[in-house]
Amino acid sequence: MKQNYNTHFMAAIVTLHETSDPQLNKRRVKILFCCTLLVLGLLTSITATAQQGYIYVHKQALDESSSVNSTFTVTGGSTSVTPFQLNDQPAQVNIADIGSSQNGRLWAVDVNDKLYYRNSGSSQWVLTNVTAKKVDGGPGGDCYFINGGSQVFRYDGTTATKIGDPLSGSNWGNGVGLLSGDICNGWDGNPYIITDQGKIFRFTNLWVQLNPSTNNRSLDEFVDGSGSILVAKSDFNIYKISSTGVETNLGRPSSASASYYPNDVGVDDQGNIYAIYWGSNGASVYKWVSGTSWTASEQTSIHAMKLTGGVGKQMWMSTAYTYYQNIFARSTNGINIIWIEDELVRTNPVGNAAMIAVSPGTYTITETVPSGWDLYDITVNDPTSNSSKNIQSNTATLVVGAGETVNVIFQSGLVNTPSKVPGCGTAGRYIETFGTGAACTYGTPLIGQTSYHFDNTTNGTPPEGGYNIVGNSINVILQIGLI
Repeated sequence: MKQNYNTHFMAAIVTLHETSDPQLNKRRVKILFCCTLLVLGLLTSITATAQQGYIYVHKQALDESSSVNSTFTVTGGSTSVTPFQLNDQPAQVNIADIGSSQNGRLWAVDVNDKLYYRNSGSSQWVLTNVTAKKVDGGPGGDCYFINGGSQVFRYDGTTATKIGDPLSGSNWGNGVGLLSGDICNGWDGNPYIITDQGKIFRFTNLWVQLNPSTNNRSLDEFVDGSGSILVAKSDFNIYKISSTGVETNLGRPSSASASYYPNDVGVDDQGNIYAIYWGSNGASVYKWVSGTSWTASEQTSIHAMKLTGGVGKQMWMSTAYTYYQNIFARSTNGINIIWIEDELVRTNPVGNAAMIAVSPGTYTITETVPSGWDLYDITVNDPTSNSSKNIQSNTATLVVGAGETVNVIFQSGLVNTPSKVPGCGTAGRYIETFGTGAACTYGTPLIGQTSYHFDNTTNGTPPEGGYNIVGNSINVILQIGLI
């Protein structure tokens, strides 16, 4: 890209020297100066994006209902990072859609049409004053969203600007809306939408239909500047469609169900392609390989509903299952793919994850473990497998390369020493009576003795990593032997 820009720059200089008119030369010098500033700005932006890496820090607590703020510091490398706090309290809003901006800002729409965002380098989610049905990231820190009136807006977190008026266009047809459609943008300022009728439109100076097809269901745009999009269609296949409407069929996963349409598609900043299909494990994520070949389902991407791709090859999904309805972040340790679950959207307390842009280098992340808690594990998911952890010193040392994201999970447990009941007859034994209360009522979860997540739904057996409270027809006294 730099070579192309420099070629155009030199061409402008040659044109300037070929002109002998002094007045014309003066005008061209001014134009050339402005163009130079623009080119330098583009080169700076391109270079900065290419040279950045990302640290993604996650906090998990056992049990999460007792979680408190933990402070994290980042040292080393050439990027100065302000200390931040994470908290794994289970409070959350339920998520319906997500999007990612060019600068790493993450957007989320909840089931009540409220729009939130979290800035790169921060764990704090911000509730905006706009309502939205669909969202995707845009240039810089902006997003594009569809409101309840099927209108499209560009939004920077403060000001929402309407992008044309889709419903007034004669080529939309009577009563055509966007509420069951989709929206995407490849950070170029020209968003795409799919209407309720499955038509694709792109906005430049006005909304123009891309091609005559009407069987389009969801889409995402490549961020390479080509204007190409990735589209899931009603024939169960995924297509790459150029900005002029030329379609290339990418097929679908061989193990995907032919009874359910794909839920969504996503593209990261380096052109990696993903789609959500139903299979033997429910709705999960598949990655495109080449031609019409796809990988097997990524096993930890359970209950997948929506996808969005972002910087550092990062991919996020939101889940549909009522137990979750939050965000999963894709990661890899160089061998396995791990979708890190339970990234929570809420304004209070602070969130349980932060994604931080840094220059390539070696960084040490340290958790100041709160009193009464113990750090029992650190999980490092590094695509190049050259990072490490030291649980004794509460640290992870991450080697971050350009264009990659290194994920790290700090997992802590509440230190809870149960009270022994004297005279039980066996040394080191205690009796858990679960407290007392009215008939047919249940107490609170047992602090320090539960699994990771409390499942407060009525779905029967809780999912992996979860627990719930159920009754029995008899009184039960649990006896636990201490080591």
